[in-house]
Amino acid sequence: MSVTKGLSIELKINSGLAEMLSKNGIDDLQKRVLMAAAMFITGQSRGSANVPINKHFTRNNVAHYGFAPLKPVYEAWKRRKVGNKPILVFSGKWKKAATQNDITERGKLVRIKPKNPPNYAKYLEKGTKKMPARPAYTLNDDDRKNTMRFLDKAIPEIADKWVEAHEGSMVSVVSS
Repeated sequence: MSVTKGLSIELKINSGLAEMLSKNGIDDLQKRVLMAAAMFITGQSRGSANVPINKHFTRNNVAHYGFAPLKPVYEAWKRRKVGNKPILVFSGKWKKAATQNDITERGKLVRIKPKNPPNYAKYLEKGTKKMPARPAYTLNDDDRKNTMRFLDKAIPEIADKWVEAHEGSMVSVVSS
């Protein structure tokens, strides 16, 4: 790009960067963005006050997530047994498992998995013939939007850190 006669800026990408971008670079950036999203969703990153998974275990989960209310007989029994706890909370085992996650990278994917979920979690997540699903691991549109808002702010920082890590050795700016 020539600005004035005798002044130009040349951007050179060495062969190492070109090779890395074609093989690993884009994948590395993609993994970093996916990892940031996973950290936000699970509450393991700064700036994630409205952690999507944690919100599933609150009192307003019925209205916010559209969970079917408990059947009156079960609700009365539950209240006598454990008090006035939210729908997904009885002993607290599922909440603990769902909010203490393992985050792993697998190929081009980042997987969020609850630590030691109780055996009944799958029934809450998928439902049964007699009980509607009340999924703690299914993000609704609001959760997706909050995650995207977080990523809108996080991606430039992720990219800057990636560039800093590769600065000097991979990209050179030459003025002539």
